[in-house]
Amino acid sequence: MAFNFAGLNAILDIPQNIIVDFFKKFDDFRKESTELRKKYNLDGSGFNIFKSIAKKYRHEELHSDIIKLILDPESDKIGNPKNILLFVNFLKKIKPDLFVSFNGKVVVKREEGRIDILIYDERDGGDAIIIENKINWATDQPNQIGKYYEKVKKEMGKTVKAIVYLTLTPEKQIDKKKSIVTHAKEINKLLIPVSVFRKDSDKSFADGFIKECIKYIANSEQNELVRVYYAQYYEWLLILGGSDMDDALYCRTMEKIFKNRQLDTFRCFGKLWDGRKKAIAGLIMEQLQLKTNGFGYPDEDDGFVYKKIDDAVSLAYNLENSFGFICTPGHKPTIFKKHRKKLKDCFESAKLKGIFLDEKARDDVDTWVWRVVDVDKITNLDIIIKNFEILESEWKRLKRSV
Repeated sequence: MAFNFAGLNAILDIPQNIIVDFFKKFDDFRKESTELRKKYNLDGSGFNIFKSIAKKYRHEELHSDIIKLILDPESDKIGNPKNILLFVNFLKKIKPDLFVSFNGKVVVKREEGRIDILIYDERDGGDAIIIENKINWATDQPNQIGKYYEKVKKEMGKTVKAIVYLTLTPEKQIDKKKSIVTHAKEINKLLIPVSVFRKDSDKSFADGFIKECIKYIANSEQNELVRVYYAQYYEWLLILGGSDMDDALYCRTMEKIFKNRQLDTFRCFGKLWDGRKKAIAGLIMEQLQLKTNGFGYPDEDDGFVYKKIDDAVSLAYNLENSFGFICTPGHKPTIFKKHRKKLKDCFESAKLKGIFLDEKARDDVDTWVWRVVDVDKITNLDIIIKNFEILESEWKRLKRSV
């Protein structure tokens, strides 16, 4: 793949060129995105129950099922009567004049007249809360809220006190002209926009409600399973909200690139980034020769560099970013193959830096025992050198027990 480095250099050398100024500002995007990813665990470290199963269900339905369980005092183990009160108190933070009275038996329904979640007092004329779940950014349907209001008020005979429009972030707004055609005057007074994630966190669904449920559970007699369930759901909501913010940040940055009409320059950088794995492998191989004694290319192949430890085993790094032990070039693999189990054990050392794509070393080639390096985890060459030193030390230690 050929790159026009001269052309790119000419662009960047132009005094006060707009692209130079943009790249200075682009670092702000990088820092903000990095902070978001770290704060909300967006890179996937750690296990989360709901994240692990989310791909198997439509997000909207899954969230509605979970929220219904948490709110429903009749749900098996997960819900309790206190959560309804906590939810109403949370809504009052957003709409201080809200007044809801649940004096009779409280019922929480899913898909009652296609309403995502409906909370109501069983008494005749009892109060009700409609929850429309748009966490997955689903579009509003024609007169959707109008139909729900009519269903609850006229068909069920309930007094609708609040219509909650639940979104992931405040950026998602209800399309009132489309979703509220009938009963617009009444509905607009009852509408409460609620976001899972927002800067004033006490008014966010995650912190203002779910977190309060977690606090209550900590002092109740409900078991540890319930606390874990709430805590895992809270964590997942933050991951989703943080991801949405990171995506929005990325889109705003791309908008600036389009607006500044510097697409050709960024495409060049994009090609450089796309080809980084092979380029970084070549750079590492070159630097290993320069900075580490004993590394060099074999006579017959320049696809890897190696350092001889003994006649059977050498350290090696190749253009595929494979990293580990090879049969020393020029020697038969007979002895190497006998040592493969112990060579794999060397990779179990806790001293190794976490720069690998795979969890375990592989040995399905007679002359290789290796792991693949994730080049995006390499912050400097010293990490590679240190890992080679650890592998060499581990092999010499284990070899003495052979």
